Amino acid sequence: MSRYTTTTIVTASVSATSFLEINEVIGSSFINIYKIKVVPSIVGVTSELQFYKKDTFVSADLLWGTNPFAATGFDPIQKDSAGVITEAEEGFVTPYEDLDGTGEIHLKIINNDSQAKTYTITIIWDDDTKIALGEHGQELHHKIAETELTALSGATVTASNLIPAGSLVLGVTARVTTLITGATTFDIGDGSTVDRWGNDIAVAANTTTDLTDMVGTSGAINPPIFTAANNIVLTGVGGSFTAGAVRLTVHYLTLIPAIS
Repeated sequence: MSRYTTTTIVTASVSATSFLEINEVIGSSFINIYKIKVVPSIVGVTSELQFYKKDTFVSADLLWGTNPFAATGFDPIQKDSAGVITEAEEGFVTPYEDLDGTGEIHLKIINNDSQAKTYTITIIWDDDTKIALGEHGQELHHKIAETELTALSGATVTASNLIPAGSLVLGVTARVTTLITGATTFDIGDGSTVDRWGNDIAVAANTTTDLTDMVGTSGAINPPIFTAANNIVLTGVGGSFTAGAVRLTVHYLTLIPAIS
């Protein structure tokens, strides 16, 4: 079994003195990158490759970038016996976190040439959520899914399908990011058990929950296994929600069986 995953992207044509933004789905928001290689269809004036933490591609979220390269660009590098810089087989390039939580790599390829080009981009990486590996491809992953519910309104507010299918949920934590009004406290549940992950949680801004809050009055057994995607439901106590915001985080495990 190979430790690494190889993702190859063949871009659309990038116009002269222009750029292309790419959101490539890889299925994980936390990875370590061990090699990057970029091959332009035409060797000429330079190109550049950049990685961003979000799909908005603003400069504040720029994580990594190449120096301008005319032919093939690669990282890491090594020197051969003659002292010439060449392409290394692999090495550590950078950790990468998709702050959107969408399981994507956000790339920008920049064409500084006066003619259009396509590019073949190869990325070698491994999933930073792996906490155990077996001899025959078995894997245990610890992952996180998150969202922020804003402008809370009504008796309940739902984060639809935030819990992924096939997950063992260790817990759901919350942070009140904006003061909640209307309700005096709130519960955190799964749509069936109203307070599975929180009972009578305070509404003040910056309130947070942890494992000590996951002992609701329902007597639900934790951690539960969800074979299908599932909602998280906030329920107002002492009144309906009229305002406020809460960031929810699902902490869960996934299992991958042997491949041989």
